[in-house]
Amino acid sequence: MACFDLIKKAYAGMATDADCVKFAMDHVCRPDDVTTTGNVCGGLNCQVPGCKDPAKCEFVKQDGESDKCQPYVATCPCQ
Repeated sequence: MACFDLIKKAYAGMATDADCVKFAMDHVCRPDDVTTTGNVCGGLNCQVPGCKDPAKCEFVKQDGESDKCQPYVATCPCQ
């Protein structure tokens, strides 16, 4: 939950890139990678041409639940 709180702060302009890097280092965060961590949401690019349902893609991406993001991996590849 702390991760989502930080993301909300960042979107509101209340957290910097440095805050995010520190959080990632402190919590040993791993990058989104379907082959290693299983998480694919953060890397989705919902705005690429051909992305299946960009609005829904953005919605599920914000939740960060890999199973909901999985249907978008093929048409909305990682940024």
